[in-house]
Amino acid sequence: MKGTGFPRLNKHTDENSNPLNKTQNRQNAISHYSCYRNLFTVNTNQPVTRVLYSVFVIATILGSPWVSRVNAESERDSYQSVMRPYLAKYCFQCHGPDQQKADLRLDQLDPDMIHGSDADMWQEVLDLTNVSEMPPEEVKQPSNQERQAMVDALTAALRQAMEAKRSTGGRNILRRMTAYEYNNTLRDLLNLDLRYATDLPPEGVAKEGFKNNSGVLGTSALHIEYFERIARSALERIILVPEQQPKPYFVRVEPENAFDTVNGSEAGNKGKKNNNKVVGFNLKNGPDFSPGTKVKAGIFRLEHGTPTSDGIILAGNRPSDRVGNVFAEERKVGGSKGAGRSGWQPEFRIELYEVPHEAPVQVRIRCSAILGANDSFPRLSFELGSFRGANVSDQKEAANIEVTSTEMETYEFVVQGANFPFQSNKPARPSYFRIFNDYRRGTSQLSYEELPKLKIDWVELTCNHFAMWPSSARQAIFFASKTRSNEAVYAGEVIGKFMERAYRRPVTESEVERKLALFRKLREREPSFEHTIVSTLTAVLCSPNFLLLSEPESTKVSESINLEKRRIDDYELASRLSYFLWSSMPDETLFDLAKQKKLHQKETLIAQTRRMLADPKSKAFSENFAAQWLDLAGIRRLAVNPEYFKFDERTKDLFEQETIQFLHHVLTENLPIQTFIDSGFAVLNPNLARHYRIPDISGGFQVVPVSKDHHRGGLLTQASMLFGNSTGAETHPIKRGVWVLERMLDDPPPPPPPNVPDLPEPPALDEKVLSLKERLVAHADNASCRDCHRKIDPWGVAFENYNALGQWREGSKDPLVLGPHQNVNIDPSTQLSNGTNISNLNDLKHYLLTEKETQFRRAVVRKTMSYGLGRYLEFADRPAVDSICETMQESGDRFQTLIEQIVVSEPFSTK
Repeated sequence: MKGTGFPRLNKHTDENSNPLNKTQNRQNAISHYSCYRNLFTVNTNQPVTRVLYSVFVIATILGSPWVSRVNAESERDSYQSVMRPYLAKYCFQCHGPDQQKADLRLDQLDPDMIHGSDADMWQEVLDLTNVSEMPPEEVKQPSNQERQAMVDALTAALRQAMEAKRSTGGRNILRRMTAYEYNNTLRDLLNLDLRYATDLPPEGVAKEGFKNNSGVLGTSALHIEYFERIARSALERIILVPEQQPKPYFVRVEPENAFDTVNGSEAGNKGKKNNNKVVGFNLKNGPDFSPGTKVKAGIFRLEHGTPTSDGIILAGNRPSDRVGNVFAEERKVGGSKGAGRSGWQPEFRIELYEVPHEAPVQVRIRCSAILGANDSFPRLSFELGSFRGANVSDQKEAANIEVTSTEMETYEFVVQGANFPFQSNKPARPSYFRIFNDYRRGTSQLSYEELPKLKIDWVELTCNHFAMWPSSARQAIFFASKTRSNEAVYAGEVIGKFMERAYRRPVTESEVERKLALFRKLREREPSFEHTIVSTLTAVLCSPNFLLLSEPESTKVSESINLEKRRIDDYELASRLSYFLWSSMPDETLFDLAKQKKLHQKETLIAQTRRMLADPKSKAFSENFAAQWLDLAGIRRLAVNPEYFKFDERTKDLFEQETIQFLHHVLTENLPIQTFIDSGFAVLNPNLARHYRIPDISGGFQVVPVSKDHHRGGLLTQASMLFGNSTGAETHPIKRGVWVLERMLDDPPPPPPPNVPDLPEPPALDEKVLSLKERLVAHADNASCRDCHRKIDPWGVAFENYNALGQWREGSKDPLVLGPHQNVNIDPSTQLSNGTNISNLNDLKHYLLTEKETQFRRAVVRKTMSYGLGRYLEFADRPAVDSICETMQESGDRFQTLIEQIVVSEPFSTK
């Protein structure tokens, strides 16, 4: 029946039914307690931290599981009469006191499934028993009657436990924002788009790969210090500004006026010393324009990129023979000029002493491409920062654009100066805007002559500081009011309105009064009203009500003692929805619906979900969910072995973007989730298409139809997975197999035993070339390894036609690998543990879409739901998962349908 969650035994049950999650379930039992333990790791000697610590403790107690006592006499009787004898006869020999395979000991499981901590493990025992996977086939098997009795007894006990726990809502969802949620929330709350979370401490990752899991989001004293510093800096940037709007700022640079010097002594000196604008093209052995040389008027071409000893060398310069050349557009020379300088870097550098450090700068660059070998395109890299001293600079990249047109085109983007390392407190030191051709970062596949070139016509920098003055961010805080002349009253209005948006709910009079009391106390020593507001609102942004997505039971402690499960209110639901789909706070539409108490209506929830998914902010869901579900961080953990490949390091960015863009396309087009396994299209840009040897692609990322000959389609053929689960030199079937089991089937294998040896090294060049499959057989020729490898390796061997970089290969050579390493013995054929023969990846895809479709559907549902709830799923969530899976199957398995069903499910709207 729909929603029961406990299928009965069927002697013909296929191994594909009732998918399992072994490692997941072990983690569930301790997830609540690890979260609480992490929250207590604060230094209570610090005043601000002491307050947060106290509130954390209270919030933790109020949000902790509270399970009603239920008579468990029948449960204990069932354990003693049925379950324990069955386990002792068939299970304890491998999972008992003498031996604990897969780090599992069954004789010590708590039989109290209501109040004990092992209910999730009992659910796993039921699943393994029900599909006849345990005991393993090589040992004595129970009869059908024995197995049926075990399943019946365990099912009844778990159902009783579920009913008891479901009546109390004892699931922990107390968590703080992740770094990316914190960044996005400040952006939307303050109406100022900066990189707020750059310096926050690193965050943990849950077993499932999610960063937003409450079990890994601890809060330390260091977090509190950073939150206070970030909040104060942001508020000062908005509030403590001059009354008069700064003058507009404009710089235009063209090659014909790039060097306007006196006697060639200083390039581009304009105005007074230390108050000038220095603009220059670094010249490469250009025409001699030195004083005394008669220059004939005409057209000259200025090329950049030859070393010299007299130019300023910026730290981090890349060698000229790796990054290609930058050319000035051809211009007429109308008279004698000062001597140009050759530079270490083929760069276009703008050196400025007056720079708008705090405001957005619009950059417009008119340029074109000179194609390199294989029709490769140059990349326009725009960096900015400060010059700190001799030969040292701080610079960060603000934009990196592939220039694909051989005709002049204008590229525009906006740079937030506040995100970059300017030294505004040292005006005597110049700031740099630097442009160079970043075609290759790291090793180059092309020679110097073959590299693509970048031609620049002109560059414009414009800053109007803000479209309106005072800025919209400031006006949102200091809004128009009749009480503005009364400082005390107006402060209460400002603080109260800000608190409502920051806390994402209505605030009580007592909450506002506490912050207003702080304002009055601070006002005695702060120099101005504005400074006092900065300090008070900083306290608001350090409050657990802002930092924690805690969904408190009640604003009154006396009403919070009743800890039974309840439906969250509309404001809480608005936040849960917005952090699921936007990784940020609710917008005004959600707040308005919450105020009207309409958000719990199913039709309204679905309509809002569709609206939010159509909004550009839904890209945050695609980026964060894809990165965490599919472990895109694996791309950054690997370095490409230069002995095997010539590789453009920036291509790693494309690997990551391909997967994000692909998932976002599936989402926005509401395609079936089976598209993740296989598709008739890929989402590529020209450089990535060349990496995959797919011709005739131009422009940015786009949907590209693919055929069988392209060997692409779905997530399994994307380099993010293939490269991220390699060694950086060779393929790694074990890693690829584990990835499929964990990410696609939600069935991670148990951790390997200690001291497992690595795969055998590749043979010496004069030895027989073994296939990876043959080397795996040698590796698994060990009793402690054999069982696990039998379940893992075949899933990874099927990918052997794809090398470590995710490029297609076949036969006995990989032509994309350097020199002697080309010799490989490629054999993707394999046999799964159930005896199914697989010839290649296409066979494996077909098997996943047919024999494993139910398990795959359930895996995607569980992964998405866990991300949406910000916690591990528990066995009490199983009826909701079953119901969503059934609805998905009936409605075509559409991805948006999955998200809608999660949003309207009971776990999503209750606590």
